[in-house]
Order: sequence, then structure tokens, then C-alpha cells
Amino acid sequence: MKKYVAMISIVLFSSAALAVDMGLGGGFRTNDADSTTGATVDGQGRLQYGGIVWLDVADKITLRTGFMLSAMEYEIGTTQEVKLAYLMVPATIMFKIEDYGGIFAGANIGLKVKDDCSSTSCQGVESTIIPITFGGMYKVAPQVAIEVFYESLSGKLLSSPGLEDATSAGVNILFTLD
Repeated sequence: MKKYVAMISIVLFSSAALAVDMGLGGGFRTNDADSTTGATVDGQGRLQYGGIVWLDVADKITLRTGFMLSAMEYEIGTTQEVKLAYLMVPATIMFKIEDYGGIFAGANIGLKVKDDCSSTSCQGVESTIIPITFGGMYKVAPQVAIEVFYESLSGKLLSSPGLEDATSAGVNILFTLD
């Protein structure tokens, strides 16, 4: 895990010189998923934090990357709690509508940081996930941006206790360093 963080940090900070903008911050995400056993799943909203870099690719087209440490927690039925954490690396393209905002779409590459299940051990937890994401970013002040996003992961998240087809929606507040 330390190798992933070191590699991402090197890319972020070496890319910062080329960056249109760079932001540090955090936000809140909702979590939802389906159970493979038919049990009810109650996703818990959790905080996330990290940094985002926007790199110019072409006129009005920007590569949006960085990292966000994202917690994903679920209650399955009435007895099972699942706590997962992933380091999400966005690989998204943003279309800048104006200099102060735009819409983005692409994928996040999620690298597992933590898994914890309350009554049994987590089995078959995906170590790498790639949810599809889209959203928008808008600068509300020269150094403050707000992002809203929706994320969808199709397929298995973990085999026991059995979660699949996870979705998330959320908002981030980023303090930009341009």
C-alpha cells in the first residue's frame, strides 16, 4: 500500500507544474449496494478526502486525476457490518464549460486499503475496483471549488457476506492551489 501512495504522490507533485489547477479537500459520499443473498443492504454515508489535479489536454478538455481516500460502509440485514476503504484514483476527462467549471466522466481506479466485517471475516474482497463516474465541478470562489459526482460499480464487491452493484453519490469541497 505504501508503494501505491508513494507512486501517486510522485505523479501528483511532479505533474503539479503542468497542472491547470490542483485542489486539496474532502467531502461526503453516500453508499449503496445489492446483496447477493437477498438480504437488505443499508449503505452508510461517509467522509472522503484527498487531492485532485486538473491537467490541460486540449482547449476546454482537461484530464482530472489525483487520489481520494473513500470509506464505503454497509449494514447487511440486521447483524452484519462491512467496512471497506479504497484509495480512488480518478481517470476522468473534464469538459470545461467555463474557466471556473465543467463536467467530467470516466472511471476511478480503486485500490483496497482496508476491509473489516463485524461477525465474520470478509472473503473475496476485490482488491482493485473500477467504478464508472461522472459529475461536475464549479469554482464558487477563486480558491474554492465544489464537485458533485455519481459513481457506479457493476459486479461483485465482495463474495462473503456478498455485495454487488455498488453506487455512490457525493459532494467534495476542494481548496485549490492555482
